[in-house]
Amino acid sequence: MKAGDEAFVSEVLHDLSQAVTALEVGLEIGLRQDKSVAEMRQRMRTLLGVAQSLHQNLLDLRAAQDGPSRNGDRTHCARRTCEIKS
Repeated sequence: MKAGDEAFVSEVLHDLSQAVTALEVGLEIGLRQDKSVAEMRQRMRTLLGVAQSLHQNLLDLRAAQDGPSRNGDRTHCARRTCEIKS
């Protein structure tokens, strides 16, 4: 693996790890709090959005790995991965 590839993979794995942590913490908080059904549904919608973004990022990463190694593909994956953080 080239040095640039290693840095890219390291960054993506770090960003994906943050998304998984956001899901985990959100679920833990939800389980510890007494909330109304409406509040819990809203929390679930938020966490579903994080999970969907994470899934799309994994699909994008797979497509970048399977396809020709083009910088644009990698930029797209890294950009989508960063979107999870917000």
